[in-house]
Amino acid sequence: NLVNGDFVRIHKSYVVNFDRITGFDGKRVFIEDFPISIGVSYREKVMEKFNSLSYSFENLLEDSH
Repeated sequence: NLVNGDFVRIHKSYVVNFDRITGFDGKRVFIEDFPISIGVSYREKVMEKFNSLSYSFENLLEDSH
């Protein structure tokens, strides 16, 4: 378990730090120019995390690649 609440599992193979996410397109997050797929079973949790941290989906979608 990761103690810091800024980390979330987005895929069975990936846990990411939300502070490092630079973009989002609904199915992937981007860290710099590197896309990471969000697993279907993790999407709802990822959306909840964005909402709980007050991330602006509009800004992330505009900045996505």
